[in-house]
Amino acid sequence: MRPETARWLAKATEDLEVARYLLAGARWPAAAFYAQQAGELALKALVVERSARIVRTHSLIVLAEEVKAPAEIVAQARRLTPAYVAQRYPDAATDVTEPESRELARLAEEVVRWVRNQLS
Repeated sequence: MRPETARWLAKATEDLEVARYLLAGARWPAAAFYAQQAGELALKALVVERSARIVRTHSLIVLAEEVKAPAEIVAQARRLTPAYVAQRYPDAATDVTEPESRELARLAEEVVRWVRNQLS
């Protein structure tokens, strides 16, 4: 594994841990944001590993397609992507419920797990 890949994957893992921490504290919108970030950074790690370049996007869909992820991962990417804008910008903020936040964290865990499997 490239050193840069390991750094991206470590940050993805950290963001997933932050999402879990925020879920425990009932911070649903923030947990959703960090779940999205975990998925994004994990997919970027795989892009870095395979092409030695960084794709500058917050779209997990673009990243999943870049690494030719299976349809299930692309679908999860589609669900995670909106959490970036919706929680990062106050004028775009939406209410995120506990079930939605927990679901996004679960999807992020699956994306991160899939990326780890691709890297092993």
